[in-house]
Amino acid sequence: MQATDWRVPKAEATFPRQKTRETPNVYDIIIVGGGSAGSVLAHRLSAKSANKVLLCEAGQDTPPGNEPPEIKDSYSGTAYFDPRFHWTELRVTTQVVSHNNPEEERPPLRKYEQARVLGGGSSINGQLANRGAPTDYDEWESRGGAGWSWKDVLPYFRKVERDLDFDGPFHGKDGRIPVRRIPQEHWTRHSQAVAEACKLAGYAFLPDQNGEFVEGYFPVTHSNQAEQRVSAAMGYLDRETRKRANLTISTTRRSRSYCSKAPAASASRRKSTAGNSRSAAARWYFRAARSIRRRICCAPASARSGI
Repeated sequence: MQATDWRVPKAEATFPRQKTRETPNVYDIIIVGGGSAGSVLAHRLSAKSANKVLLCEAGQDTPPGNEPPEIKDSYSGTAYFDPRFHWTELRVTTQVVSHNNPEEERPPLRKYEQARVLGGGSSINGQLANRGAPTDYDEWESRGGAGWSWKDVLPYFRKVERDLDFDGPFHGKDGRIPVRRIPQEHWTRHSQAVAEACKLAGYAFLPDQNGEFVEGYFPVTHSNQAEQRVSAAMGYLDRETRKRANLTISTTRRSRSYCSKAPAASASRRKSTAGNSRSAAARWYFRAARSIRRRICCAPASARSGI
């Protein structure tokens, strides 16, 4: 599929394909993939009532007040290893592949835990609220990544979070994702032993992992409140957001083809392979006008071959 021209004027898209003569729904923006990025985009773009937004996700919904208990659980393994929330057919090679010896037997494939649920990885991952090293961001900028210095990205780290423990220049208090530290009294004996070893090695205890970036040992910061996970879907697609008349969230659906009107009024079509799990949330059928304003793909890299 050719890259979308984001300069085209606002128009309309229709979804889903209708087998009757009923008037189909019309959308300005179609977001393919309801993972972390898709959840945020659906929230932000639908904040403007003039935008009629469709969010497509192949996995199940996590509706407010009725989230699967495995996803809400503070122990990440309950969701991470639950096949209901995965593309179960995905297999990848994690060992080194020798490109200099093409005849050599390839390493075995292993299951790849790619999320298939609203909220994407944030619904099954370890809930860790880690930030990169400031020096890494500054290096990106020095290598040509304008706008990626530490001073440029810090405001966005602050914007996303609602820190339940700390305030100050490194932390946000009004974001949609609550973050907190695991108190020492809740550390396992293994964690306590590691902390003691760090202390004996001369490292300082840092109460705040995301404060001033210095060496030391610290409690883990995670996106969790009241001993429950808070995914991007929970934070950004809450009850108030879902009340918006201009936002449609459609889950447990997979697109079969993409159609767009060609200049000569004939239809051009891009098809994906039926049953190909790598197509993920992108395997959804919708029809878009030639001058649709935006088509946004938020499916993971492993899912884009069918788009």
